[in-house]
Amino acid sequence: MADDQSQPSPPEVDFAAAGLLDGLDAADARDARAQLLAELYDLGVGLDELAQAVAEGRLSLLPSERELSGELRYTARELAEHSGVDLEVVTAQRRASGLPTVDPDERAFGEEDLRAAGAVKRFLEAGLSPNGLLDSTRVFGQAGARSAAAVRTLLGQSLVRPGDTERDIALRFADAARELHADTILTLLTCSERTCSTSFAATSSTRLTSPQATSRPPTRSPSASSTSSASPASESAPAPRTSGASPSASEPWPLTSRSLLCVW
Repeated sequence: MADDQSQPSPPEVDFAAAGLLDGLDAADARDARAQLLAELYDLGVGLDELAQAVAEGRLSLLPSERELSGELRYTARELAEHSGVDLEVVTAQRRASGLPTVDPDERAFGEEDLRAAGAVKRFLEAGLSPNGLLDSTRVFGQAGARSAAAVRTLLGQSLVRPGDTERDIALRFADAARELHADTILTLLTCSERTCSTSFAATSSTRLTSPQATSRPPTRSPSASSTSSASPASESAPAPRTSGASPSASEPWPLTSRSLLCVW
């Protein structure tokens, strides 16, 4: 008989002894969790990560999280090197987005992270304030967290069925993540772009225009108006800016959502 040339399987783990089945009394619930834990462990999920997911009550979400994260092939150092952004900027941007800080040598970044780091570099080269960029990233991170919570609620209402075990939910959520992720991102981006367009259009007539063009003429007292010989033409609004002239420091360039989102 030929020798078995297959790769050795990971060592078996006693998940019950590790406390990962605690709180489950029904035999089918314990069996389903043990099977899910074993499948994730065989895929390379470490025991510490499994324990953290169980403690946080998100074990059934772990397969879909891995489905969405893609291959994590870069460390923070490598991301900084490939993108041309300082390591401190990479770390600060990740923290500002609401994600946990990782060791600089841990492989926790994928291709999308590399593209985002490249966008940060272009923003900084264009003259955007580093602190202002961090503030914006915090806002985007908060919006992303709220969007993710809304999607999770929708999936929970639509995909969880009576009698489901943790493994049933995990597999169904992973299938949904695989099939619907692209459409979800497209919907969120479209909604974001329309919201930004509407917001910028509403603001352009006030905050993004010249202060002189929007300021009110000074109030004149009755006595002053009776003695003044100034003609109405002398109090007219300033002439519009010549076409092609640059805005002053107090008059920012007009912004559009597409100019921001395309770079981002």
